[in-house]
Amino acid sequence: MLTDETLVHSLSKCMESFTIAASSGQVPSIETLYEMISRSKSVASILPAVEANEHRHSMLQTIIATLEITTKQMENGKREFVRELDGDEQMDTSDDKEKLDSFAASRKNALEATIVTNIESLPLLSDIMGLKEAKEALLEALVDPLLYPEWFEQSNISPWRCVLLFGPPGTGKSALCGAIAREVNARFYTISSSDLISSWSGQSEKLIRSLFDIVLANEEPSIIFMDEVDSLCRKRNTNEDDANRRVKTELLVQISRLQSSKSRVFLISATNCPWDLDPAFLRRFEKKIYIGLPDSEAREALFAKLLERTEMSAEVSWKWLSSVTEGHSGDDIRRLSNEIAFAQFRLYKAAKKIMDTTTRKMLNRDEISGIISKSPPTVSREYVRQFESYAN
Repeated sequence: MLTDETLVHSLSKCMESFTIAASSGQVPSIETLYEMISRSKSVASILPAVEANEHRHSMLQTIIATLEITTKQMENGKREFVRELDGDEQMDTSDDKEKLDSFAASRKNALEATIVTNIESLPLLSDIMGLKEAKEALLEALVDPLLYPEWFEQSNISPWRCVLLFGPPGTGKSALCGAIAREVNARFYTISSSDLISSWSGQSEKLIRSLFDIVLANEEPSIIFMDEVDSLCRKRNTNEDDANRRVKTELLVQISRLQSSKSRVFLISATNCPWDLDPAFLRRFEKKIYIGLPDSEAREALFAKLLERTEMSAEVSWKWLSSVTEGHSGDDIRRLSNEIAFAQFRLYKAAKKIMDTTTRKMLNRDEISGIISKSPPTVSREYVRQFESYAN
C-alpha cells in the first residue's frame, strides 16, 4: 500500500514543475512538457491507491480530475510543439506565433531578400552565346510544362522539377538559369549556402523549411536557384557533426516535398564538383545538364559582342580570336575582351597627352597576342576531361 508520504512527495514534485514554468513567464520546452506530463500521470495513478475517508476521497477525486484535464492540455500543447518542429504547420504571423519563434520575422526577411525583384535585370537567352544543347534541355524541362500544361496533364510525361547544372566555373550556369526565369516570367530566388546556414542551433533547418513553405504557397511560377549546391550537399560521412547532418536531412525532405507537390515550382542547382554530391541528392535531381566550355562558334559570337566598339586591324578576325582562345571559358573571354579594350584606351590616353586627338589606334595581331599570352585559361584540360568523363 502506498503511503501519504509517497503521495505528498510525488504531488510536490509535480507542483514544483508547474511553479517553475509559471514563474519563468515562458512557454515550457518539449522536454519540460514531457516531464510535467509524466509526473502528472504518475500522481494521477497514485492517488486512487491511497486509503482515505469519504471527505478526503472526494477531495482527491477532484485533484485527479484536475490533473487529467491538465495532462490533456499539456499533451495538446506537446502536439502543437511537435507540429511546429516538423514543419506541418503553415507560417503564421500572429502574436502568439512570434512569441514562440522570435526568429520567424528575421527568417522571412532574409528569404525575401533572395528574390530578384527586377526581372528585367536578368539576361535574355539570346544574350547567352552557345550552349545550344543546354538551352534546349532547360526549355524542355522548365518552360514546356508551363507553355503546354494540357499535354503534360493528359500524357505519361512528368515534368522535371529538380535540375542540376554542372560544369567548369565561368561557363554561364548562373546566367542561363536567370535567363530561363526571365523567359517564363517566374519569381526567381537566388540562394547560396550562406542564406540557409545560421549560427543558431536549429535555425538552418527552419530557414530551409521556411523557404519551401513560402515558395510552395505561391501559385505563380517560381524558380529556386541554388548556386554552389555542393557546399550544402556533400557526401555524408561518419565524422560529420549532427548540425550538418540535420541540415542535409531537412533539405532532402523539402526537395521530396517539392517533387510530390502540384505547384509550378522548379529547383535548379549548380555545382563545379558534381562528384562530391551525396548520392541521395544526386538521385533527386531528375535532369542533369552538363554546361561545358564554349565551342569555336560560341567564342566567335562572344568576341563579336564584347569587342563590338573596339577597333582592330583587318588581320584580327573573330575566327582568329576564337582559334587562339581554345580552352577559355565564357568568363575568361569576358575578362580578356576587357583587357583588349583597355589596351586600346591606354594608347588613346597616351596620344591624347601629346596632341589633342580623338583618333583611336587600331590594335594589331601582335599586340592582341601579347595580351592573350598574359591571360591563360583558368580551367585546366585535366579538369575539363574530368567533367567530360563524369558527363558520359
